[in-house]
Amino acid sequence: MILILLFCCFGFASNLLAQSGAKRTYSYMGKSHAYYVLQPTEKVKGILLLFPGKGEKANSIFDKTKLPEILQTQGYLTIIPELGYALFVNQALQNQIKEIIKIENTKLKTRNLALGGFSAGGSVALSLAEHFSSLDSSWNLKSIFVIDPPIDLQRIYFSSQQLLNYKCSNLIHREGSETKSYLDRTLGSPADSLQNYILFSPFLASQADGGNAKLLSRVPIRLYTEPDLNFVKNRFCQELTMENLNVTDLEKLNKVLLKSGNKHSEYIVTQGRGYHSWNIIEPNELAEWILSYTK
Repeated sequence: MILILLFCCFGFASNLLAQSGAKRTYSYMGKSHAYYVLQPTEKVKGILLLFPGKGEKANSIFDKTKLPEILQTQGYLTIIPELGYALFVNQALQNQIKEIIKIENTKLKTRNLALGGFSAGGSVALSLAEHFSSLDSSWNLKSIFVIDPPIDLQRIYFSSQQLLNYKCSNLIHREGSETKSYLDRTLGSPADSLQNYILFSPFLASQADGGNAKLLSRVPIRLYTEPDLNFVKNRFCQELTMENLNVTDLEKLNKVLLKSGNKHSEYIVTQGRGYHSWNIIEPNELAEWILSYTK
């Protein structure tokens, strides 16, 4: 994926007549926040926590994929939070997400959890999965899927520098500038603050064990992408390369996970389903995969 698509969430939304989620509000750290839920119509089996991409409204997900609606009839509660932009979860974001789950799980009382996310939301989902796998034993993390997320933040930083140097549109330059500024502000540069990238990046190809990705060696995971370099070159900038696309991270992560012994890591490359979009997933088939790890 071009980094720009990570921010503006370019993609092809399906014209689905999905059931809308109910909006909930809550107070956290003295501020009001919101999230959306779709309650299960069958006996509760688990919770699906979905994270939108940057610039994508949480309630719009119900119109872009039937996955929550399908899982609703199979006993899954879907939660889609409205969160500030992030590419990883720090302590504050971990606590905020746990507060949402705690509120909704008061009556359901299930420990089964599935995580998913699109673009930047996929990065958050992966980072949260690593947190649950390493530090939090109160949740039974069953599965995780991500759709074209930017997960190697060291690679993202270098790519953002490249975008600033390309002879491309202002859109591409703004993407590079915003990405670099975000990482400089939250982590610093890899050259000066590599330890921060090791601590917080969902995946680091520069680390033999993948960095935090080593924590996912036992978690069933699907990595979805539809790389189309010709499309992004023609639409955005002829100087773009595969290193500017998120497929670079996902392919490497899958190899690391397989090498670590994860027999349930799947790298799924699609064609013709809509570059960088929720359409990449086939909702009925993905729902069956999630349910297969819930039984």
